[in-house]
Order: sequence, then C-alpha cells, then structure tokens
Amino acid sequence: MAREAASAVGAEPDPRGVELARYLAVQVAARVDEIAARTEADPISLAARAVPLLAEYVVDGRPLGLTLVRADALYHNIVVEVKVGPPDDRHALALAGYALAVEADEEVPVDAGLLVYISFNGGVKLRAYPVAVGEGLRRDFLEERNRLMEMVASGSDPGLSPRCDDKCPFWRHCHGGGG
Repeated sequence: MAREAASAVGAEPDPRGVELARYLAVQVAARVDEIAARTEADPISLAARAVPLLAEYVVDGRPLGLTLVRADALYHNIVVEVKVGPPDDRHALALAGYALAVEADEEVPVDAGLLVYISFNGGVKLRAYPVAVGEGLRRDFLEERNRLMEMVASGSDPGLSPRCDDKCPFWRHCHGGGG
C-alpha cells in the first residue's frame, strides 16, 4: 500500500512506510477476525470496533473552517483512511480535506493519501487505493466545503440524499414512520 501511495506521487517508498502499511493491514485484519469470532455484529459495527482508536490522528481543521478532524493515520505525510463498504468519490474528497488540514496545522506538505477499504462479501477483504492529493482534488474539496457551508449559513434544506442507505439510523425518520 505504501509503495502504491509513493508511486502515485512519483516518489520512492520509504521502507518504514512499507513496514507500517503491512503492520496496519495485519493489525486491522487480526482485530476484525477476533471481533467477528466473539460477536455477530453488523459489518459497520465490526469495522468500527476493529480500527484501533489510538491510530486516529487529530488535526485542527479550524483554519479551513472545519472542526477538529480525525484521520485514521498519518505517516510520512501520507494520510490513511480506512472505510467500510464500496469505494466512493466522496472518500477521496475527505482525504483531500484531511491533507489540507494537516498542511495548515503542521505546515508540512501532504500530497498523497491511501484509502483502505474493508469488505465482508465472502470473508474479510482489504483493498487499498493510493490517492494523489493534487490541485484538482484540493479545489474540489474546497468547492464542496463552500457549498455545504453556504447551505448551513442559509438554513436551506438539502432534501434527501440520492445515496440514501436504508441502513442509516435516521432512515425511518427521513422517509416517514417516526423515529
């Protein structure tokens, strides 16, 4: 994973990054197996329990108009995020937001990210996708942030998401039926 992230930005992988990526992948997979053996939790709960809380990297996002944000990991200026379910373009936008927040907070460049997906179809599967955090992705994040901030400031109702998932705890509330 670290090799792919370094390659995405045209750099040589740091051996410590490669070792960290291996270590994190093994730790997360082992923790998922351990928790799955003890409980019949749904996949999202299982993944939430498996990702070690100590790995969360807290960044002050206020210079960007955000709050304190938490990336799953940061190693050698590579932001790492672990997600459950299928890949989604919004995840790369979030990665760009984390990169911008780290840059503002720590004054170091962050040009690469790594999205790690955990899926549970036919067993536990890990997939990693390197993300080059370039100017286009940064601009897309800032445009989306501005759109959402304007929506909040104006008090407008965004309506139902076109990606509404019936597993959302608020689904019944938004679609009628109380809650």
